[in-house]
Amino acid sequence: MEPEKRPPSNIVTYLLWAGSGILIFTAIILQTLNWNAGSEDKTSDWISAFGTAGGAVITGGAALIAALTYQHQVEEKIRAAANKRRADFDARRAQAKSVTVSIIEKPDAPKTMQIRVANGSSQAINSVFLVLVDKQRKEPFQKPYYLIPPGTEQGFDRDERIVGAAYANFTDANGVRWRSWFNGDLEER
Repeated sequence: MEPEKRPPSNIVTYLLWAGSGILIFTAIILQTLNWNAGSEDKTSDWISAFGTAGGAVITGGAALIAALTYQHQVEEKIRAAANKRRADFDARRAQAKSVTVSIIEKPDAPKTMQIRVANGSSQAINSVFLVLVDKQRKEPFQKPYYLIPPGTEQGFDRDERIVGAAYANFTDANGVRWRSWFNGDLEER
């Protein structure tokens, strides 16, 4: 799965907007005071300066709210995309997780192990190869099965002295190739 793309930190966003607001506010105040330097009526100059500054603060606040809203929407889209990827991944693995491989002792034959692949899903699996891995980590035996219908199992028996592990390679109903190990591990091939 690809890593999630993260939006910029909230702190960085706040600092950028606050710094911009301070600069704009200072520029407006200085410009207003310099423009009206020769005027006789200082009260109206101050009222005008505070009105301009108030407008700048309100504009900055509106811009900050817009930026935060945008950031929230971006985060929501990233979360929704991650949830969709997770759901797609789970759906893709649903049938494969229902296929199990087991190694069990055969009750009527001591020292004999049954290596089985069971299709617990609601759809058939095909191109199945049930593979025995011996204790020296070699694969001395594999048995192919063209098709294993839903709710059925297939397998073979071997002497317990050579059985180390087992897995099944198979293709699910969507054409995806999988390997299911006797310990429950599942790999997409």
